[in-house]
Amino acid sequence: MGEKTKNALIALLIIGLVSMTIAYAALTQQLQINAGAKVLNKSATWDIHFANVVAGTPVGYASISQGKSLTGTGTTTLSGLEVTLKAPGDSLSYTFDVVNNGSINAKINTNGVSIPNIANLTVTGSEGDVAIVKSNLEYSLVYATGDVNAGQTPAAGDTLAAGQSRKLKLTISYKSNATSLPSNDVTVSGINAHIDYVQDSPSN
Repeated sequence: MGEKTKNALIALLIIGLVSMTIAYAALTQQLQINAGAKVLNKSATWDIHFANVVAGTPVGYASISQGKSLTGTGTTTLSGLEVTLKAPGDSLSYTFDVVNNGSINAKINTNGVSIPNIANLTVTGSEGDVAIVKSNLEYSLVYATGDVNAGQTPAAGDTLAAGQSRKLKLTISYKSNATSLPSNDVTVSGINAHIDYVQDSPSN
């Protein structure tokens, strides 16, 4: 083999090694990402509460036990209501606001509205009277007049944007078409409900 031929082969081998080195480097190329984040401790607030509770007006022979009006403005709990129903059609309604005083949009969580089943309430009295009351007592929680969803029950997905309020109406009543009343006083407890709000997406 001549000297020129040897030189040509060596040159080809060198070119081949360089090519393989470049290819291997391309296959193992490392990409780096350097990032950071800043979380501001007062940039967003979560504050949903009840407000503007309006004293209920009894209908028919209904009455409110003294010192037992619905209270809780400015808090996350409304409580204290005790109403006496004496005749068919008796009812008591309260209106109040749910206010989003924070800076984060909210919505009602999936299955986040709980309204009690009258049949499952604790009713104290004689067996016959308990049955009569359970079949005629009604309880509702709906959006009040003036709200865009007036008359509808709060439902999963309903929004409460930052700075917004929604007006609700709570009603306890004895069916107007009831044909019987208990023979003796009956006490009902456990009439309550909850609305579970979670964070919603920012408005576009």
